[in-house]
Amino acid sequence: MIKSIAVFLWVLALGLAASAQSTTTYLPQVALGRSGSLVWVTHIAVYNTAPIGTSTATVTIRFVRSDGSNFNIAGTYSTDEGLPAGTGNTISFTIPGGGSRFFIMEGPATPLAAGFGIVTSNVPVTAAAAFQAEYLSNGESAGEAGITAATARSAQAVFGILNEWTNTALAIANPNSTPATVTFQILGQDGTVAGSPAVRTIGAENHTALFINELFTGIGSTFFGSVRITTSEQTPVAVTMLLYDIDAGTFSGFPVMEIQ
Repeated sequence: MIKSIAVFLWVLALGLAASAQSTTTYLPQVALGRSGSLVWVTHIAVYNTAPIGTSTATVTIRFVRSDGSNFNIAGTYSTDEGLPAGTGNTISFTIPGGGSRFFIMEGPATPLAAGFGIVTSNVPVTAAAAFQAEYLSNGESAGEAGITAATARSAQAVFGILNEWTNTALAIANPNSTPATVTFQILGQDGTVAGSPAVRTIGAENHTALFINELFTGIGSTFFGSVRITTSEQTPVAVTMLLYDIDAGTFSGFPVMEIQ
């Protein structure tokens, strides 16, 4: 299973390498620990987009809990060779041009905790994360989904899907040193407003995750459309979206779109 996750992450990071624009990106959702019958882990891959053999990247990934405190999970990570990676809430490493690194998280049986990761580098890199849920009873996979690292933006959108089988989950990270007031606007498939906007304040270096029917309680049991997510230009946020299959308990990653 670990080998299949590593291959999946490498293909994901390589295929999206050209999209890297910044030396600071974010993994808006990192989860570790037990919830009910499942254990959640988050694997990470990083790719240096520079030409082969040039521009070595010096990379740090810092993990932050939802409340802004240090997410001290780096000790649970190892490289794909099985070597320990990082201490406390920080992983630091170098990657030559065209190189890649993989970090595998071992899931201890601790209560589920969540937060986000901050990926900084001296040269552009692309990072990706894969969430995996395993059954505590037998270690078999209950589902996995991959996402690429996000750029903090003041205007973005996601697809919104809700019915008896599926639900849209959002994770939002505020990497700023001040609180971010985030406005969520729900739109139907024809682009018209489908409900009153929802507003949430996310503290400095805080994170939150929620389903769209928690944001918009009046949309009923079936909805297809989109959700626009905006903040002030001074407090951009990083967002990721997962689509949950309610019956199967599985999930998949969906793109986050920059908007005008």
